[in-house]
Amino acid sequence: CGDLSCIGSPEEFALACDWLRPIREAVADRFIFVPGNHDAYVHDPAGKQALAKIFHELNSRRWQLSDLPLAMSSKDAQLIMIPGAVPVGMLRSSGRLSPDDCTRLTAILNEPRNASNTIRIGIAHFPPCRADGRPFQTRRALDGADAILAQLATGRLDVLLCGHVHEPFAYELPNRATVLCAGSLTLTGSFVVLDYEPGQHWSWQFHHVDAD
Repeated sequence: CGDLSCIGSPEEFALACDWLRPIREAVADRFIFVPGNHDAYVHDPAGKQALAKIFHELNSRRWQLSDLPLAMSSKDAQLIMIPGAVPVGMLRSSGRLSPDDCTRLTAILNEPRNASNTIRIGIAHFPPCRADGRPFQTRRALDGADAILAQLATGRLDVLLCGHVHEPFAYELPNRATVLCAGSLTLTGSFVVLDYEPGQHWSWQFHHVDAD
């Protein structure tokens, strides 16, 4: 869910790619990467090119960065990859879903599911709200977050996996759609496991490892 890097430099992306190689080799094309705000930190041509390259590489060369938002489907699940990372300057950590992004996301989620028991899992860097459901302050918020919350509230999106906030949290909407923020693996050693059995509800559990 993003933030492989600190300032989005080609050197950082190369190092991150090396670190992730054992996981990628273990899961093959099931590895999914969506950029975070630090991956698109500055208006730098080399950084933009490196981000586009690593997005293509880590997603098994299936898509280009400009393809976001997009959906990847299997028999019992559909993964919805949601953008939002744009350069906003050093004093902010916000993101933006453009009107076109929102339109394309709505079109994807308006498509019928493969089956009634297919779960739809959003993958994004930015949570659309805090742990208590309140919006983030502007400097840290996602412009367009209301569009994601609306999809969760209507049941078109079942779960949203995200990062951005360093401490993990879960926010459950009244219809049981859930925002799961994994936190930061490198800073707090946190990650989340989502379990799903077709035709049943999902469950999740936060885990921690030694971040050192």
